Amino acid sequence: MFEQIEKAVNELQAGQDLIREELDISSVEALIILFSQMLEQSDDEFDALADQVQSDVEQAIKRADFKVLNGADQRQVLQFLLVGTMLKDHLPANYQITPDAIGMWVGYFVEQFVGKKAQVKLADFGIGSGNLLATVQQVMTNEHVEATGFENDDTMLTLASGVIALLKRDWKLELEDVIAVDSSAEFDLVLGDLPVGYYPAQVPDDFKTSVEEPNELTFVHHLLAEKALKVLKPGGQALLLVPANLFESEQAPKLLAWLQTDEVLFQAFIQFPGKMFADQSSQKALLILQKPGENVKQAEPVLLAKVPELTNKTENQAFIAEFSRWIAENQMISE
Repeated sequence: MFEQIEKAVNELQAGQDLIREELDISSVEALIILFSQMLEQSDDEFDALADQVQSDVEQAIKRADFKVLNGADQRQVLQFLLVGTMLKDHLPANYQITPDAIGMWVGYFVEQFVGKKAQVKLADFGIGSGNLLATVQQVMTNEHVEATGFENDDTMLTLASGVIALLKRDWKLELEDVIAVDSSAEFDLVLGDLPVGYYPAQVPDDFKTSVEEPNELTFVHHLLAEKALKVLKPGGQALLLVPANLFESEQAPKLLAWLQTDEVLFQAFIQFPGKMFADQSSQKALLILQKPGENVKQAEPVLLAKVPELTNKTENQAFIAEFSRWIAENQMISE
C-alpha cells in the first residue's frame, strides 16, 4: 500500500511543481490550484496555462489514482503534500502541520473522552490545513461529530477547504480571530495545535491570562486556552497542544493563577518524546482542561505523564492502561 501512496505523492507533487513553475507562484498557491483540479473545479489561473501544461497536470492527477485510495491513505497523501509544501516555502513554525504520531495520540485521547456520546460538537482552534482534525477523526469511532474549524489565515483556510472536500468531510470553517468572537457555551470539546507567540491586538477585558503591564503583549496560546473554556459547555473538555515549557515562561504565573480559579479544572499535562520533533525547541505537550459542571470533578491526581517512545510496545501498553484507569476513576468518560 505504501507504494500506492508514494506514487500518488510523486505524481501530485510533479503536477504542483509544474503549476508553480509556469505561474511563478509559491508552493502553497500551486497546491491550492492543484486541489481545485483534483476536485474538477474551475480556476482562472489554471485556465490561463498553456494547453500542454494543463494536459500534463491533468495526466499527473490521473496517474496518481488518488480517488481509489481509502480514506486513511488519502489523508497520508495530503499530509505528505502539505509537509513538502511547507518546507519548499520555508513557512514559519506556526504553519507546520502536527506530526502524525502526535495527531494519532490526540485522536486516542479524544476518543476516550467522547466515547459513544450521541452528539458531539467539536471546535478546532487554529485548524490550519486541517490535518490534525482529519487525523483525529480517522481515529474516532463516534460518527456523530459536528466539527467547526476556526482560522484567521485565509490561505490556510483555503487549504483546509480543499482537504475537507478531497477527504469528503463535512466540517464548518470560520475565517475568524477566535479570541475576538463572541463566546457562547456550545461545544462539547475543543482541540487545537495552538499557535505560539504574542497576540497582536487588544485583549478583551474578561481574559484573566492577559498581562497587565502597558505596552506588553500576551501569549496567544494562553489566551486561546482561556477562550476554549469560554466556548465549552459545562463538563466539556479542551485538548490543546502547547509548548512543552508552558509553565516556564515569564507569563506562566498569569496562566497558573487562572488555572486555579473556579472557571477551569486542570486535569492533565502529557508530554511527548523529544524524538517526535525535528527541532527540540518546538517540543509540545498536551494540556487537558475541563469546564466545571454537574457530576464533574477535579482529577485526583492531576495526570502528569509522558507518552513512551513509539517503538516500546510494553511501555505503551502500560501507559494506555494507566490512562484508562485514571479516566475511569475520575469519571471522565462521556455517555
